[in-house]
Amino acid sequence: WDISALEMDAYTLKLTVLDSFGQRSGDRTLIKLNSAYISSPRETDYMFGPLNGIVDIKGTAAGKGFKSYRVEYTKIEQNPNVIIGDNKVEVGWIILKESTTPIINGVLAAWDTSLVERGIYKIRLKVFTDFSETKYDVYVIIDNVYISSPPNSQKVNDEVIDIIGTAVGTGLERFVVEYAR
Repeated sequence: WDISALEMDAYTLKLTVLDSFGQRSGDRTLIKLNSAYISSPRETDYMFGPLNGIVDIKGTAAGKGFKSYRVEYTKIEQNPNVIIGDNKVEVGWIILKESTTPIINGVLAAWDTSLVERGIYKIRLKVFTDFSETKYDVYVIIDNVYISSPPNSQKVNDEVIDIIGTAVGTGLERFVVEYAR
């Protein structure tokens, strides 16, 4: 279903089924079209570990009167001068991709997170139409160096332990795994 020519509004989808005995059944669902939406990564993805390496940013950038879209990101820093309230500071936006081709449930941009330092980032999708500019933001955690197995504080009984992790980044020459009591 190509939604690119539709107004960004609420629509009812109706399914009707007729079987060989002449019995009819159906279902309805209400959907709301959104011209700017990031479906992946999601803010809850951090529960399964930080993002790292090449991250595909997926979603929708379309709609009636579509002109273009932009995917950009910024690092979120903490403002030490703010004690009460929002102490997050955006540190300048970096454009990942701009395009005049509408995308519906597809890859909007690819982000090489090995080029950025560990931290919290905001990804922003901006969709420009003849009528408006729509924004959609997602916060993510980037960490290109971490041990994924064995989990922290896990008791191990084996003589040999597989250490599994990630160490990626621009200019990475080597890594060292050490242990201590």
